[in-house]
Amino acid sequence: PGNAQILRALGLFWAKQGINLDAGRALSAAHEKLPKDNEVAITLARVMLDLGFLGDARVVLLSILDSSPNEGEALLLLAEVSVNPTLMEECDQRIERFNAADKTPAILASALLDLRRGEIEEGVSKVDQVLEMNPEFSKALALKGAILRVRQEPESALQPLEKAAAIAGPRSQENLSYVTALMALERTDDAVGVLEKATKAAPEYLPNWRMLAMIAASQGKDAEAEAHLKKVLSKNASDIEAVLLRSELFLRAKEPQKAVESLEKLTQVFPNRPVIVFPLAKAYLAAGDSLKASSTLDQLLALMPNATEAVLMRTRLFLQEGKAAEAIRSLEPVVAANPADMSAKELLAGAYAAADRKTDALAVLKEQSEASSKDPAPLVNMGKIFLSENQVPQARDSFEKALVISPGNVEALSQLTTIDLQSGQADNAMARVDRFLSSNEGSAEAWLLKAGIDYSRKAFDAAEGSLEKSISLKSANPKAYGMLART
Repeated sequence: PGNAQILRALGLFWAKQGINLDAGRALSAAHEKLPKDNEVAITLARVMLDLGFLGDARVVLLSILDSSPNEGEALLLLAEVSVNPTLMEECDQRIERFNAADKTPAILASALLDLRRGEIEEGVSKVDQVLEMNPEFSKALALKGAILRVRQEPESALQPLEKAAAIAGPRSQENLSYVTALMALERTDDAVGVLEKATKAAPEYLPNWRMLAMIAASQGKDAEAEAHLKKVLSKNASDIEAVLLRSELFLRAKEPQKAVESLEKLTQVFPNRPVIVFPLAKAYLAAGDSLKASSTLDQLLALMPNATEAVLMRTRLFLQEGKAAEAIRSLEPVVAANPADMSAKELLAGAYAAADRKTDALAVLKEQSEASSKDPAPLVNMGKIFLSENQVPQARDSFEKALVISPGNVEALSQLTTIDLQSGQADNAMARVDRFLSSNEGSAEAWLLKAGIDYSRKAFDAAEGSLEKSISLKSANPKAYGMLART
């Protein structure tokens, strides 16, 4: 453990494989013993950056630049970790001190800062300047490709990204960026081909296998994805992206407890990481442990109070727990900050309704309906609130409007059927259901509604026929079986 050269060799070896956690430990120890070894320090900083330890990476990079102000790779990495105005200003000062003969790293670092500040044209101009000076600079080519993708020019982006990948080789982020660009264009076979070629050239480089697993999972090839993940996790059990993907596969396979166990182990290695904590909360929910899901979400929101997805999930749990006031307190700032977020508005309306603030709920739903005229959900929810207030005409109007917007909306149809039956209008209910079935014959729910109307008329033979049709379309149909038993 105390041999600096062994630590150095192991750290660099693991870093080349993408085994970042082990690499980071070895390189940190080596860096303490070999503080002037820039290869160790730069690799350590890159590993820290990949692991999300931006502050630690920055400390290492500044120590390099203090002793070697013309170290271009360190300067570029410093620009990457300079994520706020103060840090960017400090990075500007380091760029000004750079006086190596090859100025391209400093210009590219400056371009990164310009782009981060929103000074797009200045940044693009500097990237082009770098490529005029050195057309083979892979990081500049990759940045050029990224800019073109952001500008919605995905086809044009492929040329610099492909060239960057060819220069950087199979063990590089540039190669993975090229694959990502191919995937964005739905050229999946080409993306897989690039990765398979890379795994043959560099079978030990784990990020390529991880990307293959992600692609397989996106295609529903879970067994293939699992096979690729085994290659990664057998060498690096704490690979964050691999563990997260595997937990998703566990959830898809209806094995939530396995997802929980894998994510809990990961949180022991990387505590308080939002990227892990939120999936863990989802896994707890899938496993039926709402208490742990709630406490996990509270932990996440203490770290990131504005994490919208976490707020929405926590709000749903508040509502399940009967804590409408807490749900409202959580949601109102989210809706105020994101007025176009329809999911948040729908939840807020539900929270208002649960708190018996029906007027507020209807106001939110009306606003939501006007903003999204093709979405039937706000109208359906308005109808339910009107019904709870015994305002049947208004409820009927809302459900009918929802059915006009979405003729296949079974929930609106079901609500209207109930209203008709309760008001003695069975003929009207049957006519509506028959119209629905004329264009939605495969709807098991609609056949169940038809059976219910016949049952209310005591037309049991007709009801039995509709129930059998419903069951033939949807075998897991407990309501239909229950009614069939009664007929």
